[in-house]
This record gives sequence, C-alpha cells and structure tokens, in this order.
Amino acid sequence: YIKFGSYNTETGVPDDPEDASIDAKRIKQTISKSAKDADRVTAIGKTETFFVDSEVPFIPTTDTNRSYIFNDTITGATYTTVAEGDNQGKVELTVTIGSGANAVQLTFYGTVTDNGNGTQSIRADLSSLLENNAYANKSIRIAYTALVTKTKVGNDAEMGDSTHDGKTKFGSDHEDLFTGSLTMTKYAQNGTTTLSGAGFEVFDQDNNKLKFDRESDGVYVYNPNGSVTEVFTKADGTVTVKGLECGIYTMKETTAPDGYSLNTETKNFEIKLVAGKDKAESETDIINGVNTINDTKLSALPSTGGIGTTIFTIAGCVIMIAAAGLFFASRKKSDNK
Repeated sequence: YIKFGSYNTETGVPDDPEDASIDAKRIKQTISKSAKDADRVTAIGKTETFFVDSEVPFIPTTDTNRSYIFNDTITGATYTTVAEGDNQGKVELTVTIGSGANAVQLTFYGTVTDNGNGTQSIRADLSSLLENNAYANKSIRIAYTALVTKTKVGNDAEMGDSTHDGKTKFGSDHEDLFTGSLTMTKYAQNGTTTLSGAGFEVFDQDNNKLKFDRESDGVYVYNPNGSVTEVFTKADGTVTVKGLECGIYTMKETTAPDGYSLNTETKNFEIKLVAGKDKAESETDIINGVNTINDTKLSALPSTGGIGTTIFTIAGCVIMIAAAGLFFASRKKSDNK
C-alpha cells in the first residue's frame, strides 16, 4: 500500500509524490509446527502442548468470502477438550498476535471431528483476525494441548483451506513425538540359557511403580491407569515395556522362573537421545534402555521312586523296634525278681 501526498484528481497523476521504496513481492506466508516438549520424547498418558507459528495474511477488503481457517489432524493422541459450558467438547486455542509487550492474546475454539481411523481433527475459524487487516503480516502463535495415547504421535497443521476464492492455503507443517522402551533379558546362571516366566516390577526415577497394558507375550505398553504391575519374560527370555519418556528407570524381579531362585538385585535402565542430538527426529535418535539379569538354579529334589528318605525311615523303624525290645526285656526281668 503506497500513499502519495497529493495527486491530480482529473489525470490521476501525483502532484507531489513521496520518495519511498517498496518491496513489490507479496510476503510469503509460512507455518511451523512444534511441541513444548523440547526433546520430542514423550510418554503415554502425558498431556503435551503443541504450537503452530505463522503470519496473519493480508487479504484485500475488496475480496469476496474473506476467510482464515485453521485445520489440524492428530494421531496417537486425543485433543484436550472443554469439559462444560457453551464450548463443551471443543478444543480451546490460545492465539497470540505479535510479540513482546504489544502482543495480543485471544481465545478461539476448534470443533473436533473423530475421523474413525485413529485420528482426530479440529477446525477453527480465525477470520475475525482479518477485519480491516489490523493484524496483517503480524506473527501468530496458536497453542493447544493433547493427551498422548500411543507410542508415536503425528500432528499435521494447515493454515487456510481454500474457502476464500479457492486460494487461501497459506501452508502446512508436520510434527512427530516419540516414546522410548526398556528391555530386560533373563538368563540362567550360565549367562546363555534364556528363561521365560520371570516377573518384574518397573519403577521410574521417583520410585513410582509403573502400570501397563499387555500388548502380546513379553511386550507391555505403559498406561498410567493400567491394571498390570508385573511384567513377564517370554520364551526368548525378554520382556519389553514401551511408551516411556527419557529418564532413569529400574526393574526388580518379583517372580522367579520354575526351578530357579529369585534374584533380588535392582537393575537400572536409561532412555536418552543419541550423542549430539537435542531432539528426536525419528525413533533412531533414541537410545532405549537395555539390561540383563541371571538366576541360580535351585538344588534338585529327589526324583519320585528313588531311595530318597526311605533309608532314614528304615533306620528309624529299627531304632524303635530295638527300643521296644529293650523296654519289654527290662520289664520281664523286673517281673522275675
């Protein structure tokens, strides 16, 4: 938009044009998706905050059907919705325009759609921000929260959806969050024979006992509200628990395999990022916790049908018979006197 000091209303030629320089190219709208969790490693049951950063577009007031729509789709998580009131069931969006002391914070609400394929979507109409182009080209940050429900979260955000003259798609971006795992391998004393049926309890760094859901034999998924507190090794001697964030964990054996003693040693695990990484861009950027534990086999009991305790039984009977004999002999001797 260029303003001149004055111009000839008959010819349209400026009488006194201002000296100004302009960028004749339209500013390209950008969009960036991010999460508050800086390392991008989360845990099932954790509520995460997501951000979408862009710029409010300039749309001429002469255009028809001026609109500014925010669309978002998430997998592996469920949006946090308003519990009650006029906006019950909708997602609250905190929208910040500009930055610093002059920033303006507004609240919008997005309508949730369950797509039936394990994903949810929200749609929010931000068209009121276009009024008089008061916020045009200013930064915009949209924040909302979602509850992690799976071992991986995928999130796609898009600004604009072609409802304005078929041309208001301002861009999109994708964000992933990941979870880590722990794997314990149970061996016999020889360190090579793997043992199934060993049970373990798992604790976080604050010594809270973790709960799980059983996914398959020897594989469990973290669930803060789960019913499983003891996880068991499968035929290859391993037990894996998934859905955990970076941190220190411990496992303690609570059930020994049949014929083996219980190993009471506490084993430590750590989930962390690979060296040089400050955030996970894929599962390969995560070092999962791995450890092993051995058991000592119990002494074998006598087999059925063997000599076992028989010899002791016979010896006892002989002693009892001898004692009885001595008793009666002593009594007879006494009677003869």
